[in-house]
Amino acid sequence: RFFVMLIRIVMVVFIAQLFASMVVVAQEQCGWRKVSEKDGITAFMRHESGSKIFEGKIIGTVDAPIAAVEALLRDGSSMKEYAFNCSESYFVDLPGVAKSKDVLYAYQRMGMPWPVQDRDCVAQICFTTDPKTGTIYADGEALKTNYKLDQKVIRMPVCSAKYILVPKGKDKTDLTMIGIVDPGGNLPEWVINLFSQIGSIKSFKNIRRMAMEDKYRSSMAVVTTTLAAK
Repeated sequence: RFFVMLIRIVMVVFIAQLFASMVVVAQEQCGWRKVSEKDGITAFMRHESGSKIFEGKIIGTVDAPIAAVEALLRDGSSMKEYAFNCSESYFVDLPGVAKSKDVLYAYQRMGMPWPVQDRDCVAQICFTTDPKTGTIYADGEALKTNYKLDQKVIRMPVCSAKYILVPKGKDKTDLTMIGIVDPGGNLPEWVINLFSQIGSIKSFKNIRRMAMEDKYRSSMAVVTTTLAAK
């Protein structure tokens, strides 16, 4: 038992030192820094201005039509399956807030291991498209709202995600995911940054896998019609 505990301590110290060095390098450079490239997925990180939390970007190709990937992102319950550590997700109707076909509102809860409290957020998700290129944009931003506030759950102060879908032929879609999350509370910054990187890559892999399911591949046409701002 002592040997196992010793190995765990060494691993924690190693990860902490690794991410401490990443922080230093990221602070010295402007723009994105590649941190991982594996299985056709490239991950980048950069320092958010005025914050010690990293913003992440994941780029790769999904072997499914753009309509299938869009259908997956428009499925409110699917986030529970593809988003890292997501234990609950669904679209909601907020009192006094209008929604439309391309502007939706979603509740998301992140399950955390004991004794850390769960996190949640309510986000506005806006779908837009560029008809010239066929690109679809899905921009999610956390809102300040009292919807489903729970003293046992920490409402995340920052949760932002952007999905860029670019059609590449009949059955392929280039997907870029950009996001930053501040879970709030007293979690160490290196832990937040570590889970952000791991979580983003896992989420991308899940989207790539789920978009190939029949219930999404059966989507024959893109639904989004709102034009993207130039």
